[in-house]
Amino acid sequence: NQNLTELHAMKNFFFSMANHELRSPLTSIKGYTALLLEGRAGPLSPKQLEYVKYLDEESLRLEKLVNELLDLSRIDSDKFKMDKQSVDLPKIIDPLVQKMKLESESAGVNFECSIGADVPRLHADGGRLVQVLANLTENALKYTPAGGRVELSVRRINASEVSRFRDDIVGEAVMFRVKDSGKGLPKESLEKIFQRYVQLDSSDGKKGLGLGLVIAKEIVNRHNGEILVESEGLGKGAEFSVLIPVQSA
Repeated sequence: NQNLTELHAMKNFFFSMANHELRSPLTSIKGYTALLLEGRAGPLSPKQLEYVKYLDEESLRLEKLVNELLDLSRIDSDKFKMDKQSVDLPKIIDPLVQKMKLESESAGVNFECSIGADVPRLHADGGRLVQVLANLTENALKYTPAGGRVELSVRRINASEVSRFRDDIVGEAVMFRVKDSGKGLPKESLEKIFQRYVQLDSSDGKKGLGLGLVIAKEIVNRHNGEILVESEGLGKGAEFSVLIPVQSA
């Protein structure tokens, strides 16, 4: 037990130091890339512009990974805190929707968002909820081929409908759903998808450390909610559902 405790502390220390050491050069890379894109160092040829845009996209991926490692370290050291306030859902979701529309248009994927007119305010950490939705929608887009479809819906559900998901939640809730027509998931993988470092498929090169969904589940749990995934199998798309009680403690 002592050895495991020491290894756990070493791992957290490594994540913390890695985050610090990676963030400094990453900030420089992003800064100089932005200067090049703005033409501060002179005009770029079409091919140079293509390469610099690729560098910019990859730096964003690296930044996301660094942030996920930091979040995981905070979770393990019990420093992953929620800043819960009264949240206007349409207001905080709109920037994500606009971003996803641009990215989906570039990828040739149809993206649609629907938010119910009666969706209530939530007592929640708005930034963390957006982090969950960003992870789900970005994953959906990543695994949906051109010509496919990604849908984000937000609606109010009553107590009886809530009880079908969780019988220990009292009262109403908000249901977020992200549905895609992408590659889908094999049935045997559905139970593993929220486990750390699980890579369900790497045949197309689209893989990572599997941290995004782990962190999303932690955020949902800290709102006394539930996150679920459904898929009829490979090639049949996937659907993620997030339930957050209106009266989240």
